[in-house]
Amino acid sequence: MILTVLTIVAVVGSFGPSVSWAQEPARNSVTADGLVARALTANPELRAARAAIEAAKGRLRQAGLRPNPMLDLSGTQNATGTDNMQMIGLSWPLDLGGRKDARVAVAARELAVKQAEVADRERRLAAEVRVKAGAVLGAARDVRVTDDLLAANRQTEALIHQRVTHGATPALDEQLLRVEVTRLEAQRAGQIGRLESLRLQLMPLVGLAAPAPLGVTGDLEGPLTLPEAATAIDIALQQRPDLRMGELEERLAAARVEKERADGRVDASLFGQYQRQETGFDVKGFDSAGRLRPIMDPPPPPSWRARESAGRRPISSCGRRSARRMRSTTPPSARGTFTPRRCSTPPAGISASSGRATRSVAGPCSTSSPRSAGSSSWSWGTRRC
Repeated sequence: MILTVLTIVAVVGSFGPSVSWAQEPARNSVTADGLVARALTANPELRAARAAIEAAKGRLRQAGLRPNPMLDLSGTQNATGTDNMQMIGLSWPLDLGGRKDARVAVAARELAVKQAEVADRERRLAAEVRVKAGAVLGAARDVRVTDDLLAANRQTEALIHQRVTHGATPALDEQLLRVEVTRLEAQRAGQIGRLESLRLQLMPLVGLAAPAPLGVTGDLEGPLTLPEAATAIDIALQQRPDLRMGELEERLAAARVEKERADGRVDASLFGQYQRQETGFDVKGFDSAGRLRPIMDPPPPPSWRARESAGRRPISSCGRRSARRMRSTTPPSARGTFTPRRCSTPPAGISASSGRATRSVAGPCSTSSPRSAGSSSWSWGTRRC
């Protein structure tokens, strides 16, 4: 009796009406070749690798340029005085010893390595997308086959139920067929879950968001032609990007070694420097009371016409009064040398150029004034390092 039931199931499944319970295809259904083309243009990791190529091109362009000159500006200012200093320096490396050629060689090899890396990424990505697309097509076909089996078993279940009702078939056959239908339903649920999982794994590869629906159309029956072993080896050695990238990395290492040797050679640079410095100090002397006080700069001398008309004038009364006051108020042990001079010049004994003063007495016409000095210098030459 069981053999009869299985025969009826097979006959009904072959000639009965076909009811498809498979999941409807997604709206955005594309072929495997379309998925590969989309992945090569929209994959985020591949776009980042292409951006690295543009950066390598910029480094190659920069390596062919001369080093930029360097300008140094500095200055200091005394917070409590007038002392200050300003300096301007300019230096320009000469880039000797083959440094430029070594930099260009390293940058060119880095660019070639980046391009080979992108080509290898494209090859791997295309292969991965095709594998995922094939897995999606296989999972979808499994769901369709399970749907057909499930539809046939449900039709058979309905037929066996009618036979059981009329007493032509025992109830055990109906229960066994119901167990088979339940197993197929559970198998179909697992296959649908696997299909959705494969679709979600395929979406990031082609640059789509996870919630976006994606379907794959086509079949797995495409022609596959393989070359002979010797021909396949020659093609792989000549066209595989990963092998090409390994060769380029060896050349890059050799170029880096040569660059380090060039950097270790003697180099020179041109430089020039201008410096201006101002310093100030007070010139001091002793007054009639023996106190140390600053001495003011003399007023500007009269014009040559006034000196010509005036001639040599005698010592002024101001100078005589200063001399008499010094002799009367200063003890003999503390008296210094004093030469009466005109009120328009500072007393003798003061050295304005060096800032030193002997023990002297300033007359009543003397006032205080700081002395200052400024200097500037140029320097240039060639520095070797």
